Amino acid sequence: LVSTEGYISGKVFIDLQTTPDGNYVPGEAEAVEGNPIELHQSSSCNDPNPVTINTDAQGNYLFTGLPSGTYSVCQPVQPPASFNSYTREGTIDSVNGSGGTPGTGSNPGSGGYTSQITGIVLNDSGDSDEVSGSPGNNFSEVPPASISGHVYHDSNNNGIREAGESAIAGVEVTLTGPITATVLTDSQGRYSFEGLPPGEYTVTETHPSGWDDGLDSAGTHGGSVENDRITSIVLVAGDRADNYDFGEINPAPPAPLAWTAAAVCVNDAPTVQYQATGATGGTVALFWITEGGRLAERSENLPASGSWLWPGVTVNSAGEPVSWPGWILDDGELVEVPDDRIPTITLRLNGNANTGIVLDYPVCPSQPGRVVQAVPTTPQWILWLLASLLTGVTGVWMRKRPLLT
Repeated sequence: LVSTEGYISGKVFIDLQTTPDGNYVPGEAEAVEGNPIELHQSSSCNDPNPVTINTDAQGNYLFTGLPSGTYSVCQPVQPPASFNSYTREGTIDSVNGSGGTPGTGSNPGSGGYTSQITGIVLNDSGDSDEVSGSPGNNFSEVPPASISGHVYHDSNNNGIREAGESAIAGVEVTLTGPITATVLTDSQGRYSFEGLPPGEYTVTETHPSGWDDGLDSAGTHGGSVENDRITSIVLVAGDRADNYDFGEINPAPPAPLAWTAAAVCVNDAPTVQYQATGATGGTVALFWITEGGRLAERSENLPASGSWLWPGVTVNSAGEPVSWPGWILDDGELVEVPDDRIPTITLRLNGNANTGIVLDYPVCPSQPGRVVQAVPTTPQWILWLLASLLTGVTGVWMRKRPLLT
């Protein structure tokens, strides 16, 4: 007697039916080409030397020339952009009375295999010792689903996102269900969870500060609306659930603008140190107004707190002052000249007259006209008195150019 050897075959495909059942239906399925399938001569996927082939353009695979024995077909790689659906064991194709046992399909998701059909028994028990075959060992997959929506200012509080209603960016939204994930809304107030397996989901908004609760709305695939939460969103393969929106009302008024400023010597250079709270966008502009009302300088796009040189002061690369208001260089010598930027100036935040702070020009030790004491040879109290009198009469202010700290 000559033995006719057996075979194992099947298909890998994306099941696009409304209710996937793991059965290949022409027109409602998409073949997966090039997906590797391993044949193990074992009751599980543990053969150290399996035979591997790739599915063809129709998603088919076929192992032929098999002697009687126990086999397993194993899928080591999940097809891209898909999730496991039903893994269907095949049937036994008897030849001249030969028998066998169908395998058992499963999606272990571990042990190196995404899906497997194990324990397929082929035997040669027929009259002519011919080996049976096992067709229809199919690996079906499903496309991913998604959920998306918006967080927005519902200006009329009707629970419907309408044209002209502004987005709220940077709001945290969390997805729970077969997959758990958290995202932030973008500049359009939109959030999206992609690549989801079928299942039941909940989306929860972390309520944004500065807003009162508005109306939330379930989107295209239904669900139950609770406060800042939409539950019972049931997705099947390929669903794109949109417009799961969270509305907010009554935006809080902007924080009042407050600030402080002080004139000091930094690295021996006349400098203003400032700090603003409630600054829109985190930046400010400083307007330097002389006693006569002239805009001496405007410094824009500054951080909400920091330091800036008094107008007319410049420094070298080491941060040391090299020029001051009220002094010019004439034939290599510093000469004192009138300058409306000293001895006082009004500093306004963002040009607002209500934010003006009058500052006295700080007299720093190295500036021109500053009296420097020698080593005392007369009683100390006399030198102190003389120095204070001279400073009051001849002490001149020094100055510097912008240096942010």
